[in-house]
Amino acid sequence: MKTVGTKLDNAEYEIFEYCCNENGLNKSEQLRDLIKSFVHVEKESKELDVKPTTRGTIKRISYDNDTWIDIPELTNVTISD
Repeated sequence: MKTVGTKLDNAEYEIFEYCCNENGLNKSEQLRDLIKSFVHVEKESKELDVKPTTRGTIKRISYDNDTWIDIPELTNVTISD
């Protein structure tokens, strides 16, 4: 086994500590679980060669997920954060 460590600001540390308490794990166990989850997701992503979609066509939109507005003229849309 190897040792991993990092420094967190006070707010991040409090959130991390809260998560540990909620999950009933000590900090080392929680950190190991988080790293394993991250590595597993990254491995699956690379195995599937998943690439994010950045281009698309928007056919309709909704402001309330109940009423939809068709907009067929909107094409070649770039999706960003």
